[in-house]
Amino acid sequence: MDKKKDFTDSKEDRESSNENGLLYRHLFETMPLGVVYQDADGMILSANPAAEKILGLSLKQMQGKTSLNPSWKMIREDRSVVSEEEHPAMVSLRTGRKTGPVVRGLFHPHKNTYVWLRITVVPLFQQGEDKPFQVYATFEDVSERIETDKEFRHQSNLINLLLDTIPDFLFYKDLNGVYLGCNKEFAMHLGLNKEDIIGKTDYDLYDAETAAFNIKNDRITLEKGEFYYNEDRVTYPDGSFLLVETIKVPYRGPEDEIVGVLGICRDITERKKTEEALRLQANERAAVDDFTYSVSHDLQAPLRRIGGFSEALLEEYPDCLDEQGRDYLRRINEQVSSMKQLTDALLRLSRVVSHKIKKEEVDLSILVRSHLDKLRLDDPGRKVETNIEQSMLAEGDLDLLNIVLEELVDNAWKFTSNTEKASIEIGTQILAGKTAYYIKDNGTGFNMRHTDKLFVPFQKLHNVNDYPGIGIGLNIVYRIITRHEGQIWAESEPGKGTAFYFTLF
Repeated sequence: MDKKKDFTDSKEDRESSNENGLLYRHLFETMPLGVVYQDADGMILSANPAAEKILGLSLKQMQGKTSLNPSWKMIREDRSVVSEEEHPAMVSLRTGRKTGPVVRGLFHPHKNTYVWLRITVVPLFQQGEDKPFQVYATFEDVSERIETDKEFRHQSNLINLLLDTIPDFLFYKDLNGVYLGCNKEFAMHLGLNKEDIIGKTDYDLYDAETAAFNIKNDRITLEKGEFYYNEDRVTYPDGSFLLVETIKVPYRGPEDEIVGVLGICRDITERKKTEEALRLQANERAAVDDFTYSVSHDLQAPLRRIGGFSEALLEEYPDCLDEQGRDYLRRINEQVSSMKQLTDALLRLSRVVSHKIKKEEVDLSILVRSHLDKLRLDDPGRKVETNIEQSMLAEGDLDLLNIVLEELVDNAWKFTSNTEKASIEIGTQILAGKTAYYIKDNGTGFNMRHTDKLFVPFQKLHNVNDYPGIGIGLNIVYRIITRHEGQIWAESEPGKGTAFYFTLF
């Protein structure tokens, strides 16, 4: 009975063993993971189809060779070569312990590049032995993930580089107000390294009042889930401060859920100082303009009376005055006339400064002809050759541009008065991609060394007896062109004339 039972058991065991063997072989052949068996010397004994496909080698090419074969060079992610002592299979054989999972690269002969593997090596022992007689390695191809991680790291490094080159303060926090990251400028503003800020809260970085203010703004941003803007004052322990422009927006996760706050702060201290200085300057300028207008306007009536009484004395009481007395009255009249020109010019300047610009299309050619016609009527004995470009269109304020052309054409007319064959040319020219309008004459000209005085009020480059005037017309022109966001300049040579150029907007 015992023998029969032993025989039966032995047969059942054999059948069970065969079934297990078939099951094991089926799993070995069909599993998606690569599997390689190696003996105690690291020699490859067997490999499944998945291993052949992943490694690009047939079982025949692998059998009888160790995984240390030079043509199968193994590398780390940093591209350094793995030595024999560090090879996962050899480590497992030497220590008798499971190795991995580790990510290593093996050369793929058909792709002519490395295939990245996630490898785990398990030692196998015979009963009663403490040293493995075989190891088997399982591995999967993670090349795509490695490339994705590599691209992610590249993009992350690029983003960090870009953030660190931005002069503004950038930071982001989680829902609890803990800093998750920032740029170099933000860290420098706090006198810390970026690593010292991560994991901290505002209470760790600022005084209690500033921290509470920042956290309150974070809550507003998170609760509303929208853009937050404010101008803040940041005070440091030493008493110094910054004025900052702060923008905060909700920081969203992959499912579009709000996971924190992203903040951008810009130092606007110098900008605010400049704005305040400009505001004060504008107020001072307005006060001066108001004073100029008031004085110029109030002088008009007394000047008219002085001039009127002087003329009345000369006309009605000629016999009561000797020649010297009459000369004094004539001089008074001349000075009154000069004063009247000055007050008229100052009033005109005041109106130019306060005039609200109205943009429209203006035909400069029509305005120029109108001014030249008036000049010819006032001075019929002058013969001046003129050349005016047709339909010179410009965008600007009609009244102000009329003043510009009147002043420049008057100048050209005046400074050609001693020229035998006087000529004036008005036209356009493309300079640096912009339309420049010009008024050229062949008059007396001037030395370009004095061009810095050209647009300064009351500065004259010529003798007042030869060319009368008070020296404020070009300053008015300059202000008008500047208000039109343009530029004006002159080119001249003594005895060869002058050309004024100007651009608009």
